[in-house]
Amino acid sequence: MKQPIKAIIFLIFMLTFICDMGSVSATETTSHKEIPIALVIEEEVLSFKKGFSYISNRTTYAPIIEFAKSLGIKVTNITNGDILLLKDEKSLLFSPAKQTVTSEEGDAQLLTFFKKDETWYAPVRFVGEHFGYQVDSVFSNKHHIVRLMNESKMTHAEYFMRNDVELDQYYQQIAFYFKPKVYLTFDDGPASAMNSILETLQQYDSKATFFMIEPQMRRYPELVKEVVEAGHYPALHSVSHDKSKLYGPSPHNFINEMLQTQETLYKIAGHYSFLIRAPYGSKPYLTEVHMEALVDEGMKLWDWNVDPQDWKYESKKPEQIVENIKLQVEKIEKTDDPIVILLHVRHGTAEVLPKVIEYLQDKGYTLAAYDPNHHISVNFWEDERL
Repeated sequence: MKQPIKAIIFLIFMLTFICDMGSVSATETTSHKEIPIALVIEEEVLSFKKGFSYISNRTTYAPIIEFAKSLGIKVTNITNGDILLLKDEKSLLFSPAKQTVTSEEGDAQLLTFFKKDETWYAPVRFVGEHFGYQVDSVFSNKHHIVRLMNESKMTHAEYFMRNDVELDQYYQQIAFYFKPKVYLTFDDGPASAMNSILETLQQYDSKATFFMIEPQMRRYPELVKEVVEAGHYPALHSVSHDKSKLYGPSPHNFINEMLQTQETLYKIAGHYSFLIRAPYGSKPYLTEVHMEALVDEGMKLWDWNVDPQDWKYESKKPEQIVENIKLQVEKIEKTDDPIVILLHVRHGTAEVLPKVIEYLQDKGYTLAAYDPNHHISVNFWEDERL
């Protein structure tokens, strides 16, 4: 029986294809189309607590810190923002300010590494090979992996045969995060129109983010609970929604209102939210003092990049809301920006919501709620801290 088994293994191995995926220099432009890829260290699929391994512009990237630690590399964050990787006699010093990486021999070179969703990414091949690993990009008839080895005797073909189910599960788990997404956000709730909005979202298997006002939460506590229980994200939108109070002489009013809203949400639904939206948008109202306070409290700030002005059209011309969304989405699709749509908890908005969702789903989008574990920065100030 050994000969047939060996023949099968050999045949599968012959069907695999190994290709080279080098690093990209900092002077090149990288495509933002991201393709998920399983990263295998010896015989184990690597899962990241924050971020993913993926291919962009024919290069495989992974979160630097977790990836390095999985290889037994010591990681040190230096106060000037540099990241030092050290193992035995080998080292790499990543310098974001210069976009260079320096080896233990003192040679500095340009390299594409970048911060995405608060996580630093680097080319897998560059790091792996520097620290003595064989790095192969391998295909079977079903899966594609990047595998790093310096101890395992298991061939790639054997690995695919033994781990087919595990790879299936891995790709199923991360598939959601790589589907194109749109983020529907609803301001100024809870309110009576929210029942209809929640029903429509459930009907279309869609999620959203609700920026809620503190007195309204106390008035409609059951709707707040329903938002959380249905898997939507409950976010913070102040107590007063009043420019003169929020952005007046005292810079502390703004953060204090957000903290009060946060506490009320927790008392009602048992959920601590750290995502806020500044009433009327963050620009020009938020100052550096406001933003420093948000950073100190660990909060994140979302504005928007699609504004159909539903507050203007919802009562007399709700169909215009749909048309405005279509026009603005088509413009943003020409960029690499995430799509965050500003809506309000109004009856006219609720009336046309099915058409909005159908339009977006027909274009292949998943309608997702904000995910604090995979934060994306969307604010008018382009402040990556928020």
